[in-house]
Formats: sequence, C-alpha cells, structure tokens
Amino acid sequence: MNTYLFAVCPQTKVTWTVSQSVRRYRYISATKLSKNMPGVSIITGGGSGLGRALARRLVQRSNPIIIVGRRENKLLETQEACSNPSLVRTVVADISDPAGHDAILDALEENEKIKALVHNAAVLEPVGKLMDMDPEKWREHIAINLDGPLFLTKKLLPRLIPDNIDEERGGRILHISSGAAHYPYRGWGAYCTSKAAFHMLYRSLSAELSPLGVSVGSVRPGVMDTPMQDLIREKSELELPDVSRFRQLKEQGTLVDPEEVATFIDWLLNDTNDVEFSEKEWDVRDSERQSWEPKLFL
Repeated sequence: MNTYLFAVCPQTKVTWTVSQSVRRYRYISATKLSKNMPGVSIITGGGSGLGRALARRLVQRSNPIIIVGRRENKLLETQEACSNPSLVRTVVADISDPAGHDAILDALEENEKIKALVHNAAVLEPVGKLMDMDPEKWREHIAINLDGPLFLTKKLLPRLIPDNIDEERGGRILHISSGAAHYPYRGWGAYCTSKAAFHMLYRSLSAELSPLGVSVGSVRPGVMDTPMQDLIREKSELELPDVSRFRQLKEQGTLVDPEEVATFIDWLLNDTNDVEFSEKEWDVRDSERQSWEPKLFL
C-alpha cells in the first residue's frame, strides 16, 4: 500500500509530493546518493574548540565556509588557522537573537545554497541545582541551546532545499549533541534539559524535512578538550558535584581531540547516504566506527 507524503516549504510555498511507499522512499534515499549540492557550509560556534577544528577540516576540501560566533577576534583566529583563509567568511552574531539569524542570511551570496549547517554553538551555564535556578538565566540558556538552532534552521531552510530533488540531494543539518542529552549530571540541569530537547528537535526536524530533500543528523562527540571543559574544571564541587571526573580525564590525557572529531564529522557530512546520516544519533566512540576509521585517518 502506498503512503502519499505531501510537504510544503512555508518560506517558498513550493509543494513536494512523494507518491511512493515509505519503504520505497527510504530505499531510494539509502541507495541514491545523487550528487552533492554545491554550496557553503555554516558552522555556529566557529571561534574555538570543535567549531574551529571543523572549519580547518572542511576548508581542506576547498569548501567555502561561514563561521559564526559572538567574538570577532576568535573568529578571525579561526580564519587565519585555516589552510585557505580566503574560503572563510566570518559573521559576528548571537544565534539566540533574530538579528543574528538575519546577519547569517545576509552573509550568503545571491541564490547561494547551503551545503551543510552545523549547529555547534552551545553554552553550559548556568550551573547549579535546578531548584536554585534563576528564571532569566534559564531562559537565556534555552534561547541559545534550543531556540537558536530551531529558528536559524527556519530562516535558512530555503537555501538548504535542492532545486531538483531527483538529481541532487539537499543541504544537511547536523546537531552537535552530548551524552548530557541522555544522562543526568548533578549541577548540569539546564544543559541536560536543553540537550535532551535538542535531540528531540533533531528527530522531529528529520521527519519533517526529509521529504524536502534536507537531511538532519546528530552526533555525540565525546568529552573533548575544548574551552567548555576548561570551564567545567574551574567549577567547585558545590556547583558541579561530579567535577572530579572531568579533572581526572584531563590529568589522564583521555579527553578527545577536537581535530579527530572534526575528521569524523567531515566524513559524516560528505561520505554517508541520507539514511545513514539521519536515521540514528552518531557517537564517535561507537565500535562500528572501526569500519571507516582507516579511510579517515590517513
């Protein structure tokens, strides 16, 4: 029995109809990689950590990128750290602010498509017990970690949709997730909650946008050696009762290198088919990763 899917893009008012069974639709998505849609890759939180490492990696493919962040000096440092800085555009913007979304859209050239949108920007604070949480700080946190990615995706969606869904795949949206989306940490109530909602946002958007040719994926990068980890280790046990675990990871040298994670994400964005990319949340520590790792780390 065929299931008829109708999808309407609210920005463009264009309607797509997929008159195939769900099984047939998934088969086509899995086996027909089509050709990658040319365009720019956008990385939020591009001024440091994983965002910087990913920018450096994607530029090696001669891929134009836009890095977004609130601190211009950090964005310029990332730009200069790339092998070809001329491929890197910087946008100083707050993703929790609609004006920031407008600034990112304005950085695109006329009719330029988006090959990849990586929602990497996030904040840890406020930390502490949920029952001690300040309502305004809670709302600021949710605005950055959850509202920002949702409404930035909405703003940029027309640039992610392919012109011909039968001949090329559309842009890809990648959520940088966390183990905190699935497991509670004392003192991380705001972060755990926003990341759990961010995970469900990935799943919901994946279901809604796949008929438009736009794939949405999610990846857990592990505990990386980034400025966020620096911040965590500075907290007291009163604020973060489990902070000793993260200090030990640093002392033992077992934090994940952001460059390694960036290599994984590069592969995920560019060398997987649509179903592989979006059907589950990826984890850089999965054992099945060994099947592709030799190809990645040459």
